[in-house]
Amino acid sequence: MFKAIGAVRDEVLKRAAGGEITLEIVTKVFTDITVLDHIVFVGYEAPAGNPILGQFTRWSQHPGVYAGAETTVEIRYANNLSEDWLRLVICKELCHALEDPEGSHDVSNSAITKLVESFALLSAGKAQDREDGPFVNELLAVVAAGEILLPVVLRRRMLAEAGGVLSAAAIKKIAEDYKIPYAYAVYAFNPSCIQMVEWLLEQQ
Repeated sequence: MFKAIGAVRDEVLKRAAGGEITLEIVTKVFTDITVLDHIVFVGYEAPAGNPILGQFTRWSQHPGVYAGAETTVEIRYANNLSEDWLRLVICKELCHALEDPEGSHDVSNSAITKLVESFALLSAGKAQDREDGPFVNELLAVVAAGEILLPVVLRRRMLAEAGGVLSAAAIKKIAEDYKIPYAYAVYAFNPSCIQMVEWLLEQQ
């Protein structure tokens, strides 16, 4: 997954040119430079409390007799998502779709908390049980989505300008400016998160 994320991030930053990182820019970059050729979005009604906020299905087909195969991904999202959660869910599902044929995922506040805890274990180098594989994949997709919506290079700059520590109010303002959930913004500035993202990107 991270093999493509660095290139996606760089192209998104280039096209945003210091302005807002919009979903339009992100999805266009995915179709321009990754294995995904077409992206279809479908909203669905989800009852309150439903933890499944996003799903995707990916398939390949030949548009013509002599044409090469093209890959399409359908991203399904809950209609009740706020803009910040919608952005995170869509980016996360796109990152998942780079490697998996289909799936549905929990990205609620409680899931973010669990991801932070799991991230601490991964950062400490502790082994994960085999049955944790799907959860680790979810963790990596969330981290990858964050690298697209709020790249580490920007996070490092913000931390440096703040003297190394961001207050809760400052993180809240960043979350609002970059249109990402506050719970995720707190996670994104976790030192372990930043270090792990940098390590993952270096492995590619």
